[in-house]
Amino acid sequence: SHSHSHSHILIRVLVSASSISLMWWKRLLSSSSTRTFSSISRAVGIVVGGGCGLFAFVNSSCNVHSLFVKRGDEVPELFNWSGNHSVHPKKLYQPESLEEVGQILKECHNRKEKVRVIGSSISPNGIGFSTESMIEMAKCNRILWVNKERKQICVEAGALVVDVVNELRKYGLTLENYASINTQQIGGYVQAGAHGTGVRIPPVDEQVIAFTLITPSQGTIYIDRDGDENAFNMCRVGLGAMGALGTITLRCVDAHTLVEETIVLPREDLIKKHRERLKGNMHMRYMWIPHTNSVVVVTCNKVCGDASKIAELEKLKISSSQVYIALSSFRDLLLNHKHNVTSVEDANAMTFAQLRDAVLALNPLDLDHVRACNQAEAMFWKGIEGVTDIGPSDDILGFECGGQQCVHEVCFAAGTIDAPSMEDMDYMQNLLNMIEEKGIPAPAPIEQRWTCASTSSLSIANRNAWLKKHNTSKEIPASEILYSWVGVIMYLCMEEEDARAQISTAFRTYTHDIEDYMMDAVCANTHWAKLEPSSFEGNKRREARFRQRLEQTLPVEDFRNFRDAYDPHHILTNDFIAFLLGD
Repeated sequence: SHSHSHSHILIRVLVSASSISLMWWKRLLSSSSTRTFSSISRAVGIVVGGGCGLFAFVNSSCNVHSLFVKRGDEVPELFNWSGNHSVHPKKLYQPESLEEVGQILKECHNRKEKVRVIGSSISPNGIGFSTESMIEMAKCNRILWVNKERKQICVEAGALVVDVVNELRKYGLTLENYASINTQQIGGYVQAGAHGTGVRIPPVDEQVIAFTLITPSQGTIYIDRDGDENAFNMCRVGLGAMGALGTITLRCVDAHTLVEETIVLPREDLIKKHRERLKGNMHMRYMWIPHTNSVVVVTCNKVCGDASKIAELEKLKISSSQVYIALSSFRDLLLNHKHNVTSVEDANAMTFAQLRDAVLALNPLDLDHVRACNQAEAMFWKGIEGVTDIGPSDDILGFECGGQQCVHEVCFAAGTIDAPSMEDMDYMQNLLNMIEEKGIPAPAPIEQRWTCASTSSLSIANRNAWLKKHNTSKEIPASEILYSWVGVIMYLCMEEEDARAQISTAFRTYTHDIEDYMMDAVCANTHWAKLEPSSFEGNKRREARFRQRLEQTLPVEDFRNFRDAYDPHHILTNDFIAFLLGD
């Protein structure tokens, strides 16, 4: 028990972080299945600050009850989900209430101490990391209320998406859309501008109808569209630069069942019916397979009908034995490779993502090897065409995206829902041509998704940017504007540091080519959680073009003004935010 009469109370150490080796963290984070990430995330939460961390203090001088650890052996090196960014902060706080978050921010403001708020550390670029101080929000995770009639839920920012969804199920509700990983904290999910797919469904920040923002200089502010529309639009996707989200009220929808269907098409056939496919599906994503002519189309639509209809679709669902047979091309490629050390027994037990990682790890940057791996992937998807899944929407929309990876994703306007411009298809054809002409060992898939626009000022799919690009004064609502998102990857499928560094270097060259040859033509911006400021080092021309695109599409000066008002000492500004604003 805590006693407030003491200046500091030492809580007994349950686990010594000095015993947590660097490789342990890497193994923990190297799961190849997003389905297992929930347990991993919880494990990280426990070790970093869930009660078995190092030393917890109660400091009555500022009435802060938080985890407080110092630099050195006491602090483990923290990694993001992809394992490509790490940080060793001087201090790590884990408040147990939103009031404590406010007190920490106030104290840091008074001391001009740099601090960042961190969620589940899923962002590929480590956007929440700081070498100074960090506030981990895992204990600020309460679900405050659900209003079934209004279809709304109010939660604290540290609540996990999966926990919010499980609570909503009790009321016959669910969230409108999801990103691929459901262990994101709601605060980071919103602040970084996450998205799912569906031309009539916006990025996830549009689900937010009200929130509290805990600011360094002005305390806790309640913000909704009716009260201050400018602050509401600016701070929903705020990148953690203006304050910490406290409570968040989300719009929900009725729970529903989705059926997922998968087909593989040649590029030319896919493009012919692209407009019809966009309009005709609730959720859709394309997985382009470089160095082949194959594109995987995954659609998810509501099941109309009663339990008998669901039972009928279940009978059509691809069986586990069909999946096993479809993976034979991957197993053959792995087992027949001269450098393979995997046994037949182990290969037979591997999932799709594990097999792909194992195959790529044999020679991840060799063009012929990657081409063969991509061909095996195309054959796998062809072997499971049909009904690939059926179930609650939150189960279906989360999908296996593989193991640790370098990721680069861009977003650009693609017309309207009623009149798609086909810029998305032109972009993909040009991208694939560039990859093949330059001989880039690009693994599959290149994933393409769509959303309608957002009204959040800093969303890279924002409505105002679209209106500005098209130089129109028409009152076109965000719900009618079409944006396309395209992500490329390279898998960090090796454990050796040198090999991982070589993959990272090759990926940087890959993304430089995209920035140099692809993005200006469609005025694309990079997803906030995947923008790497270090990629611009030493290239003033590339950085100048990045800033030009930013100024053309986003209200950077307004962002700076709001940041200055809520955080005048810029304590929430890390290297990422400083780069973004040109500090």
